[in-house]
Amino acid sequence: MGNKSCKRQDDSKCVNTREESVATVTLSSNGDIRTESGEDKSNDSLLYRVDESPPWYTSSLFGFQQFLLCISLMVTFPLIVMTVMCADNSEAVTDYKTYMIGTVFVVSGISTFIQTTFGLRLPLIESLTAAYLSSQISIMSSPDLKCPAQLDLNPNSSHIDFSVELGQNSSKTIHDNLMNKTINVDDESNYYRDNDGIIRSSNELWLLRLHEIQGGIICASFLQLALGLTGAMGFLLRFIGPLTIAPTLVLLSYGIFETAEQISSDQWGISLLVVALFFIFAICMEKVLVPIPNCEFKRNKLKITSKSKLPLFSMFPILLATLLGWFVCYVITIAGGFSDDPNDPSYNARTDGSNAISRSPWIRFPYPFQFGFPIFTARSILGMMAAVLPGILESIGDYNATAVVCDEPSPPKHAVNRGVFMEGICILLSGLFGTGNATTTWSHNIVLLGVSKVASRRVFQVTGLIMFIFGLFTKFLSVFSSLPVVVLGGTVCATMGMILAIGVDTLKHVDMSKNRNLFIFGFSILFGVVLPMYAVRHGDRVDVGIEELNNIIRVLIRSPMFVGGIVGFALDNIAPGTREERGLVGFYASKSGTKSSGLVYQLPFKTDWKWTKWIPVCPNFLKPRTRI
Repeated sequence: MGNKSCKRQDDSKCVNTREESVATVTLSSNGDIRTESGEDKSNDSLLYRVDESPPWYTSSLFGFQQFLLCISLMVTFPLIVMTVMCADNSEAVTDYKTYMIGTVFVVSGISTFIQTTFGLRLPLIESLTAAYLSSQISIMSSPDLKCPAQLDLNPNSSHIDFSVELGQNSSKTIHDNLMNKTINVDDESNYYRDNDGIIRSSNELWLLRLHEIQGGIICASFLQLALGLTGAMGFLLRFIGPLTIAPTLVLLSYGIFETAEQISSDQWGISLLVVALFFIFAICMEKVLVPIPNCEFKRNKLKITSKSKLPLFSMFPILLATLLGWFVCYVITIAGGFSDDPNDPSYNARTDGSNAISRSPWIRFPYPFQFGFPIFTARSILGMMAAVLPGILESIGDYNATAVVCDEPSPPKHAVNRGVFMEGICILLSGLFGTGNATTTWSHNIVLLGVSKVASRRVFQVTGLIMFIFGLFTKFLSVFSSLPVVVLGGTVCATMGMILAIGVDTLKHVDMSKNRNLFIFGFSILFGVVLPMYAVRHGDRVDVGIEELNNIIRVLIRSPMFVGGIVGFALDNIAPGTREERGLVGFYASKSGTKSSGLVYQLPFKTDWKWTKWIPVCPNFLKPRTRI
């Protein structure tokens, strides 16, 4: 690979002088860094280790690179979340889509900075998670929260429960015969007869649902805070293995399948095009290397070369597929291929129905309770709490994978506890700001760590700062608010299938030749599908005598992820079997052979007090007092 000269005393003179072509670096399924030839890659070639700080300009460039890898999901995910909460494509809702995307950027930036500075302190990205989306879908399947049909406001149409009158200046008025109420129509909004009989505008409809989800997320954050602060996760992990995690992840993606079908069905051609583009970029072009210009300082002169090569297509498959799918929709819209009738399904693939850019302010500061105050109900609280454990398990897996890439020891118990605790704070921020979802650690940036060889936490702190700054510029973010729903459907289909496969992949640690393990996994999946189907069709049959308790049980058993995970956990711990057969030994085995002392997990301030050894998030937890 050539050699590299680097003087750590002056990082600005750190020069990569590799003369040969750069091999593709990927993260294998077992977490090991591999070169294109399949040989183990020594992490001695890291340009910057976790506790090393590049110059500000280098940190800015690498931080922006990490930001580019996040931007596609950070734009599409909040739009999917809003769609689940019955947000439509009306002009009034488009403004809120821009605000929601900006809020997600700001909260993700703050959360990333908190986690890298005071949490686990490895280079990690924090943002929205599919685990809470699955619980959100389960809650939204409640009869009183299902999305109602849009009202026909044509004055010439006749309806029994309401009538529409056309006034001066073409203004419309709705007379609600059921509620004996008159509503002045906003031309930029649609109107719906909600499940409680009240006619609501587009924003009233989805904001009401956001407030209930928001209350559940806030309460769920306190559960995660307690699990991290008390060190309970370290105790629970002794009983949680692949036979619990695999059904949970598989059914997590299964719970989103219906939503994927709903938002893709308006124009399957576009959705499948996005999936095909994702497949081409992520799979077929995985090893295609693109020359990247490098800036090198030699003899006090700046020299630009193109020796380095990166697999850009496999690094940005979602972003590229989304942008190309969006462009195809634009071309077909201009050519008149999509109907301009709002009642036609293909109308949702048009790109000309929004004035978001001209309407959006240049800068907007998100703030707590900006969309209204949360509503606390038992079903939303317990429904969101059901997603806490899957979210934590996902994060812990990312903790270990990141440690491998960074050539650091596996995170000690105090660091894991602190990471879980800080994620609880980040989830609380998500609830307060009203993102409609929670934050967890992302695995998408781990491969880029292996490629760039820059593991500095300073770079990821800069990434968090970039996210925060971009979230304030709503004029820029408003461009993405007009993204057609069918393009998002293709993105969901592509990514949720991979989450399902990751869940199955965890079974590689389990001895699947044993009937015990075959039954546990198979029955967990089966029951996690069958019971929620029964609950959706015959939820009224669940009756324990207390209506509030009935609603709680109905929400929980509608969640495939919760049902399958609980069944897998119970059967795995009841049925006889060795730890090797259950996959616990291989799954939790330390994968790091580094010589590092693990000081990267120490907090940036003094914690060596006598009483801190009893606090699970402190580095000297249950250790004799030492001087640092």
